[in-house]
Amino acid sequence: MSLLSENEFNWIAAELACELNSIRRQERMSINAIRKALEHIPGAKNLTMRYGLGGRTQIFTINDEEVEVGPDATAADIEAALESKKKVQRLSTQ
Repeated sequence: MSLLSENEFNWIAAELACELNSIRRQERMSINAIRKALEHIPGAKNLTMRYGLGGRTQIFTINDEEVEVGPDATAADIEAALESKKKVQRLSTQ
């Protein structure tokens, strides 16, 4: 049984990193796909997105509601963040 050399190990690690990046790129949703997925929310057809500080987060705006989510957030994550924000707002006005 032979072990991999450090060079072979680094080559395999680089190939795996490239493949993982390719998979993640395919899974990302376009702004239009997110709008379509959230179309049941009033104002979603005008949803906008910008990057947060340092480009590490995404900030989505629907009407006058704004939520900040991670870079790989799905439509479900965005919807959950919007619902959570509304819940906090309701509790703070009681």
